[in-house]
Amino acid sequence: MGLKLRHFFSAFALAVTFALSAFAQSYPAKPIRLVVPFPPGGAADLLGRVVSQRMGESFGQQVIVENRPGANTIIGAEAVAKSAPNGYTLLEAIDSTLSMNPALYAKLPYDPLKDFEPISLIALVPNILVVGNAVPANSMQELIALAKSKPGEVMYSAGTITVHLGGELLNQMAGMRMVAVPYKGGNTAITALLTGEIHVALTAASNVVPLWKSGKLRALATMSGKRLPQFPELPTIAESGVPGYDVVIWQSIVAPAGTPREIVGKLNAELTRIMKLADTRERLNGAGLEPAYSTPEELGAFIRSESARWGKIIRDIGMKME
Repeated sequence: MGLKLRHFFSAFALAVTFALSAFAQSYPAKPIRLVVPFPPGGAADLLGRVVSQRMGESFGQQVIVENRPGANTIIGAEAVAKSAPNGYTLLEAIDSTLSMNPALYAKLPYDPLKDFEPISLIALVPNILVVGNAVPANSMQELIALAKSKPGEVMYSAGTITVHLGGELLNQMAGMRMVAVPYKGGNTAITALLTGEIHVALTAASNVVPLWKSGKLRALATMSGKRLPQFPELPTIAESGVPGYDVVIWQSIVAPAGTPREIVGKLNAELTRIMKLADTRERLNGAGLEPAYSTPEELGAFIRSESARWGKIIRDIGMKME
């Protein structure tokens, strides 16, 4: 390569670096769109609105929440995957969006590992297993014994893909056969539990704590691998006869692949700041969410490990979605 040509490429690379730096420094110069692949009103929507409000206040630009529900978050995820990678379209992505859907669907209109730029983890959703008062089980051990003695008779709510998979994983690991009953929304499932239509619910803690504390149903265990700090008396499923069981719903923010590294870094720093704020933590804790944060690299590694983990579980269970 000639000297002049080398100088040209060096100058070009330097110009691109300066341009990207200037772009990142001026970002955001217009409103940002945050796609939430859920309908308004739930915990995921609340999380998106808390993030958008705090981010908008800091950036001096409006951050607009756009609810794009449907098809197990696929509709919203596809829209963001096909958006311009300029930092002005973001996705609130959950575990099923990035780590379960690839194994569940034969044809997925996006690739979680190739079509998105990880930015940060933002929240964990503690889930617990509860039973109706008519169910003759006061512990996980007793519930497992009951389900084993009556295969196919104990029914549990399957309001989300994660909960459905969590129930099937529990069946597999505990050697029992509870039957999943689909419900649209956690409230409908809890009503069914209270009336005796179903026997077990695997659900967000925020959906059932008042009913549990008032004695209208019984909480047996938490689905995560460690006890919840807000309910230290509640054992985990793993320590209640199913070693290794660990199911946690998580929420993250991602951008279209190719979003400049400087913008990803700026968004990550802002999300980390937001999740450390005392009023953010108080508001999210009140909704049953645990604020969380990570580096883009940590989130990317987490998505890959969760994809491998859930891919194997889904293949072993044999579950498929149309």
